[in-house]
Amino acid sequence: MIRPERGGRRFPRACAAVVFGAAALAAGAAQAQCAAPSERAIAIDAAIAVPRDRAAGSVLYAADYPLPAPPPGCADAAGDGGWRYAQTPHPGQSEDIYRTSVAAIGVRLSIDGRVLPTAEYAAVAAGPSGRGSLRVELIKLDAAGGGGAIRGADLPTLVYRGGPSANGGDAVAARVSFTGAISVRATTCNTPSLRVALAPIAPQALAQPGASAGAKDFELRLDDCPAGLTRISYRLDPLGGADAATSALALDASASARGVAVQIRDRDGRPVAFGVNHEVRAVGLGDGGSFRVPLQAAYYRGDAQPAQPGTVSASLTFTLSYE
Repeated sequence: MIRPERGGRRFPRACAAVVFGAAALAAGAAQAQCAAPSERAIAIDAAIAVPRDRAAGSVLYAADYPLPAPPPGCADAAGDGGWRYAQTPHPGQSEDIYRTSVAAIGVRLSIDGRVLPTAEYAAVAAGPSGRGSLRVELIKLDAAGGGGAIRGADLPTLVYRGGPSANGGDAVAARVSFTGAISVRATTCNTPSLRVALAPIAPQALAQPGASAGAKDFELRLDDCPAGLTRISYRLDPLGGADAATSALALDASASARGVAVQIRDRDGRPVAFGVNHEVRAVGLGDGGSFRVPLQAAYYRGDAQPAQPGTVSASLTFTLSYE
């Protein structure tokens, strides 16, 4: 026999069980609506040439792609969602730049002009539909760096999450991944070494301190320069000693002459300073090709001992910087 009082106590429990079952059923239905999120694999096949010394922070490449919208069944779940990183093969470089497999290059992703943060759980809202435009930018991270291949698999996967789902988290309504690869080639000019042969002179040509003689024109050769360069500069550095004030190279240990140096100057006879950058002034630099830096070398006597006969040998290196 069931007593009325006891039945009264059971009735609320039965109602509670029924309400709980309905809630579970409703949540399960919401999860089923987003069981198949929109998927898009973006192909990033491209090849770019990057000047070796392009400034850090420069944009090397940019492309825009439409984002997939959540399927109709996920519209409600995506009502207040946003795009964010889901899988990150490499760590972030900063708040808004993500590292790639090429050490000197990062990627910045933005949606409708708003940069996607690399911080975990941070998102960029895209409205109820989830639609928008994704911009992919490659950013130079370091002033110097080599080339390589940035594979799509090395870039982060993005997801559009709405909410809520049955497990209390956000439902994944759309997903974007990358395929293909961007080939990055660090560009430089070919710069062959050269030997400048000075003609013999008599010591009397350097009778006075500060005198020079036997000037010889020569050129630094910049061959096979890539297109797209905006500036090239060169720097001269002595391998041995030098008089910085007169741009005169001290002789190598193998030289037998005394009281003589080798002065480096431009074609107008002005000394070219060592250890600083000098701009290469050339027409058509942006088109690439071959360019020349006209210089001159000459025997030079400083304020030390008189010039004495013998062999003369001096060396320097030249370094190019590109932008």
